[in-house]
Amino acid sequence: VRCEAVAFPTQVPPSARLPGQYPRQGRASVNGGTRSPVAVRPDQPGNYAPMHATLYLGWSRGAARQRYDFRSGKGARTASQIYLQSGAQQRRNESGAMVTVVPAKGECVCDTAIAGNMHIDSFAADALDPLQLPPEEGGLAYLGRVRLSPIDDPSAPNRTVLADHWLKWAFHFLVDADPASPSLG
Repeated sequence: VRCEAVAFPTQVPPSARLPGQYPRQGRASVNGGTRSPVAVRPDQPGNYAPMHATLYLGWSRGAARQRYDFRSGKGARTASQIYLQSGAQQRRNESGAMVTVVPAKGECVCDTAIAGNMHIDSFAADALDPLQLPPEEGGLAYLGRVRLSPIDDPSAPNRTVLADHWLKWAFHFLVDADPASPSLG
């Protein structure tokens, strides 16, 4: 996928930026790489491994649910990580529970989650963020508007997407910003 910057943050007034909000329920394919060690601003070389996963997200007033199904390059499921965090745990900044399932090894491990779940306002004005860091320290930052092409969308193969680009800690979030798009926002 080609990513081209089309507007810097100073060129997109705050009123024209689409907020970084997740839908209450969603699924996404994640194909690319993952960096180890994870770092907000890498200051040393890292290792990058291919990653193919499906991410499922769901929120209600009582709980945040998140699941990753990791797949090999051939599509076989190699592991799943399932996270559950209650609303009370979110407000207390407690990470909740994590279950890791590795079918090939017959493993199922329950533990305290390594981090809390993403929630609907993770990339917007976030009342659950106890730190409220400034952008230069890992807080929410608007990086501008980008054009991505081609996007492999089953409903519209090889389409081009215009998106607002947000960053918080080490996580990038792109929000469809094309008024003509069926997935605007």
